[in-house]
Amino acid sequence: DFEDLLECQLCYQLLHDPVTLYPCGHTACRACILRTLDHAPRCFLCRTPLESSSYLTYHAHAPNRTLQKFVWHNFPRESWVRAQVLALEARDLLSQVPIFICSLTLPGAPVHLHVFEPRYRLMMRRVTAPGAPRLFGMCMPDPRGLPGPAQYGSMLKVDSLQWLPDGRCLVQAQAVYAIKVTETGCTDGYCTARVEGIPRACPAGGEGNVKVRDLVCHASRKLGVFLERLPSVQARHQFLSQFGCMPCDPALFAYWLAGVLPVPVQEKYKLLGMTSARDRLITVMRWFKCVR
Repeated sequence: DFEDLLECQLCYQLLHDPVTLYPCGHTACRACILRTLDHAPRCFLCRTPLESSSYLTYHAHAPNRTLQKFVWHNFPRESWVRAQVLALEARDLLSQVPIFICSLTLPGAPVHLHVFEPRYRLMMRRVTAPGAPRLFGMCMPDPRGLPGPAQYGSMLKVDSLQWLPDGRCLVQAQAVYAIKVTETGCTDGYCTARVEGIPRACPAGGEGNVKVRDLVCHASRKLGVFLERLPSVQARHQFLSQFGCMPCDPALFAYWLAGVLPVPVQEKYKLLGMTSARDRLITVMRWFKCVR
C-alpha cells in the first residue's frame, strides 16, 4: 500500500512538505522534523547525529520535490484535505495569543530575548510564520504561585528574529500595549490565552488632557534635574542607552518613567491594569518623589 509508505513516521499523516535528512536519508514533514530538532540534532528514526547547524539547514531546506510530486500525483484528494486541515489548524492558533511567561514588561519598552527552550522555539516559529501577525504576550508568572501567567501583561511585536544554527533564536521586540488575560490554555507545551487590550490613550481633549500634559512636563523637568545630578556624562549616556529617550507620547510616558525608577516589580505591575493615563502618571510621580 503506497499510502502507508508515504506516511510521516512522526505525525502518522500523509507527508506534507517532505524533507529528507542527510546522511541517513529518512524523510518526514518539515514541521515534524523541526520539532524533533528543537530537542536534539539527531535523526528521529535511526538517531544518526546531524550537523550542529542542522536546524538552520532544514528550516530553509528545499523539500524533496520528487517525493512531493509523487504524493500529489497519486493522492491528490488526500493531499488537498491534508493541506486544508493544516490551514485550519494555523487559523485556530491565531485565535489564541501565545504567552511567554517571563518577566514584567511595560508598554513602549524594547525587549531582547534569547530563546532556547524547545516549546518557545516552536512558539516563535509560529509567531513569525508567513501571514502571522508577529505578536505574542509577555506576562510574569501568576503572583499567587499558581501555574500560568499573571492577569496583566504586555503585547509584544516582533521587530526582528535571527535563527542560530542549533535552533536557538535571538528576538528583538517592542511592547506595544497592555493586555488583560481573560482565559488561558496550553498549546504544545506553551501557554496561550484570550486577552483584552487595556486602553492607554490620553483623553481626546479638554481639561483631563491638559492635566496629563502638565504632569508630563512637570515629570520631565524633575527627571532633567535627576540626570544632571548623575556623577558624569558617561553615566548619563549609560542611563539613556539602557532605558532609551523619554517618549513624546504622554500615554507612554508613565510606563517609561516607571521602568526607570527603582520601584518593586509588584508596584510597577499595578500600572498595567490602570486604564487612566492620568492615574498612571500620578502614581509614578508619587514614586518619583519618594526615590529622589
